[in-house]
Amino acid sequence: MSQQNHSMDEFRKGTWRLKISLDAPFLNPPAVLWALFPEDPRKRFLEDLQRMRASFQKQVEAVADAAIREQILRSQPAVTWDHLFKSVSGDKVGLLTDAPEIVHLISATDSGGEKWIVTKAVQTRSQVLCWCVPFRAVVGEESVLALNKDNVLDLIKIAEGKT
Repeated sequence: MSQQNHSMDEFRKGTWRLKISLDAPFLNPPAVLWALFPEDPRKRFLEDLQRMRASFQKQVEAVADAAIREQILRSQPAVTWDHLFKSVSGDKVGLLTDAPEIVHLISATDSGGEKWIVTKAVQTRSQVLCWCVPFRAVVGEESVLALNKDNVLDLIKIAEGKT
């Protein structure tokens, strides 16, 4: 075995790896910012949303135009969700594109365990969407995860308690 193959085998044995893809033709552009979270952030999102509700209500009441009020209401879940990324340093945030020819691979030498791929909120014409997908990182193994329509979250529905 060559030195290069031996080094690659050692790398594979000592890391967990995740191959991640985005299959979201409903996004324009089909791209998301993501980070790796050590825990599910949805509970904190709901707590933050509840804590900020009075402040959000004051913002809405201060605006006379109904269309602008609707925009403010619609943006509140996105702003609150994206606030979860405040503790994530910039070098820990990645860009994931819907480009099948590009391999997006994450690897780490930590002990693995349950982790979450979490994206910042993205807005379509009628929805505020994100992904918060758990996976199990196992040292020495490579997992595959696709972000798609089957595992996307609608933040407005979550904020309204409909999901």
